[in-house]
Amino acid sequence: MQNKKQSRLENIIASFSISKMNPLRLWKNKKQKTKDSKKVSSLRYLHIKDMPLGVFIEVLCDNNLTLLGEATTEELIAAWQSITEQYNEAIGGTDALAKMQKVIKILLLKSKINRAQILIKSLNMLPTQYGFKELYSFGYLLPTMPFSDENAARIVKIFEGHLKRDIMEVAIMASGVKYDEPTEKPKRADFIKTIVTLVDHFKVKIDIDTITVEMYCAYVVRFNMDMEKLIEMNEKNKMK
Repeated sequence: MQNKKQSRLENIIASFSISKMNPLRLWKNKKQKTKDSKKVSSLRYLHIKDMPLGVFIEVLCDNNLTLLGEATTEELIAAWQSITEQYNEAIGGTDALAKMQKVIKILLLKSKINRAQILIKSLNMLPTQYGFKELYSFGYLLPTMPFSDENAARIVKIFEGHLKRDIMEVAIMASGVKYDEPTEKPKRADFIKTIVTLVDHFKVKIDIDTITVEMYCAYVVRFNMDMEKLIEMNEKNKMK
């Protein structure tokens, strides 16, 4: 029964893909010591509304369940199970990071596509050396040629081929095709990158030692909602 319980707990998903970094693995096959049963339970964290994000990251990344407080192994595992379930529910599912990254990528690609289309229109009307050089600033693989009207027309044609792939990629991402969940173990850097994005978007200061896990999740959910609305508005403006 104990082995079945541990096996079930190891499948708990936490963070953006907590199943890949579950600290419960460190407790696997460890026999409960007799003195554990005599411990007086003193758990510091049972709810994400009280738990600092920094502590959550430490438990998640360093596999240190003892940061949850003084308790038996079984109690620590149960507490972590509850916390990760609360986290996943509050952040909007285990694919929240993938969703956030997808939204950002869509916006960046759409901005790139708009700039490219304006440049192509300009070059088709009046080829200039400045516009010709700008074609090489988009990161597409283009052959190097000296500027001339004929070469500008050749490069634009190749450029348009690359641009069509970007347009198709945006269409696929915006259509709601589900991304696979992250398979690598999330690191502190993943949280830091997300925090930097949130700080830039909301113009607020976020301290991982003071912000609670619940508030962090609320920011991520709100950010995703804002980005989805922005994409929706861009689509409506494009149809006008």
